[in-house]
Amino acid sequence: MQIRTFIVLGTLILGGTAAWWVIQDPGTGEVLDELPTDAEGMPLDERAVRARHDAELRAQARNTNLAARDAAPQPVVDPFGDGRIDRSSAESGFDFKMTELETLARERTRIDRPTWDEHYRQANDAFAALSSTLDANEPGDREALEQAHQRLQEALRRVRVRGRKFSDI
Repeated sequence: MQIRTFIVLGTLILGGTAAWWVIQDPGTGEVLDELPTDAEGMPLDERAVRARHDAELRAQARNTNLAARDAAPQPVVDPFGDGRIDRSSAESGFDFKMTELETLARERTRIDRPTWDEHYRQANDAFAALSSTLDANEPGDREALEQAHQRLQEALRRVRVRGRKFSDI
């Protein structure tokens, strides 16, 4: 009985070793990539081939066709303006947004929270544009700014939102 145990144990060890040897041998079933060669069949440096390929991809990404770029019509006027806000446009923008909010409040229709968040952001942006054009050191501008702020708060407070009331307004 001891001899059978040694034979079975030896067979298991030999089979396990053979299986481990086959599994652990790297590269036996691996397919190697072909070496890059030049026109004459001589092997090339892989780093040089990769660098040239990357340079070609960067050139394609930049679209270096300058003739097509120069032939394209250039916009004459920026449709969004030059980014400067004057007093009249800030006042009209603020009045427009406040009228929109006051209309929503007068109609008493309930809006969802994302829509209210968008109105809130737009109204505050309009107020920020208005406050950047008014001079708080001048009494007339200070009074107009205070009235605009009160109008903003009142309009936002009166808009009805579906769900719970907000505790902060």
